[in-house]
Amino acid sequence: MCGFEYDGPKQHIGFPPRMSESDFSAAFVAAEGWGTFSQQIRPSMLQASIEIKWGRAPFRTIALQLPEGLAANKVLAAWNKNKIPAHADAADRRVMIALDSPVELKSGDVIQLTVG
Repeated sequence: MCGFEYDGPKQHIGFPPRMSESDFSAAFVAAEGWGTFSQQIRPSMLQASIEIKWGRAPFRTIALQLPEGLAANKVLAAWNKNKIPAHADAADRRVMIALDSPVELKSGDVIQLTVG
């Protein structure tokens, strides 16, 4: 349902939801922790967040599914509300967000992404 993809050694996670993509939320399990993913599609932007509820999860890349007609011209990333450098590469409706430095989310940490 959520199209979850995860590769621990590559520090990659991805979510291309297959239903209710405009307002979506789901739980996920990583190698050393678990959490929730949510996304909302607004006019001309996609907002997503990953929150670790227990354990830890390091991330370097995050893949998202863009809605029809949305281009990944700009990406903003924040870790616990602190901006972090990131860039996006899009192909078709998939956008791969690469964080300039990997982040290790621990219980209670949130990474927020805005693509538009």
